[in-house]
Amino acid sequence: MKCPNCDKKLTNERIRRVKARQGTDGVREAHKIYCNNSCFEQFRSEGAKKRKTCGECGEVKSYAPHPNRYGVRRCAHCSEIAVSSRRLDSEVKSLVMLNPGAGFSYFIHMVFGKTGRTPVWLTRPRLTLFLQDLQEVDGIDYVGWLQNPDTMRVVKQEDVPTEMQKYMRGQRRSVPSGHVRRKRIRDGGLPREGGSASVKIPPEFRWGKYKPL
Repeated sequence: MKCPNCDKKLTNERIRRVKARQGTDGVREAHKIYCNNSCFEQFRSEGAKKRKTCGECGEVKSYAPHPNRYGVRRCAHCSEIAVSSRRLDSEVKSLVMLNPGAGFSYFIHMVFGKTGRTPVWLTRPRLTLFLQDLQEVDGIDYVGWLQNPDTMRVVKQEDVPTEMQKYMRGQRRSVPSGHVRRKRIRDGGLPREGGSASVKIPPEFRWGKYKPL
């Protein structure tokens, strides 16, 4: 057994003495055992500091920021300017960098949730402002990165998966109806294949170390 604070191995004598003081109280038996009282006080102090540290900006506050209902711990200021209540801003930034060419609609759909969430038309302005603020700090065009057409997949329109059709970019062709095809045959022409245009769709979404909501 090791001390939770300094990671030193506890002597059998130390363990025996502490357990003897704990007696048969089940609650006290679950308590951790430290090298000495100094180690205990240091561990408790570090724990209090951690509880008062904002998970977003990393600053130690005079109060303990409480996690919201999604488990995200932020101070009051960071909560006010956050781009998402479900993810830290640092997570959103990392996911943007992992997914060039995803486009706003697809990125918002994947990162901010798919159903029962804030609609895209409300989330997009907030995300755009967030990325523009980051650009002022980092000097990187995050908006252009997210919408980079050069990183999108080029596929035949008829090969686009159903769930990706609303994210297609490029010139689309409508598939002719059966009536139109029959008329072409009667007029001596061959039925032209519809939907053979090439379109662009976002690349496969990459999560890195993060997970979908």
